[in-house]
Amino acid sequence: MPNFAGEIHAIDSKLLTLELPGPNLLEFRCSKKTKYFDGTKKIASSDLKPGDRVAVEARRALDGTLDAAIVRLDRPKPPQ
Repeated sequence: MPNFAGEIHAIDSKLLTLELPGPNLLEFRCSKKTKYFDGTKKIASSDLKPGDRVAVEARRALDGTLDAAIVRLDRPKPPQ
């Protein structure tokens, strides 16, 4: 599955817009099948907000759009 990383530009229950380097915007459709994680902990989509960095695993739908399968919150690693 293709993996995309970037910053959340906008999010609601049906659509996630990701800002990629460039800046380019890429939209993903979200559904009941979309799973959201913070590390290994499952979270709700409402826990994510614009500005959060995420990695999105997506599938291309028959109509050419991208369906988000897994969205992982990408937290910065603490300094050692």
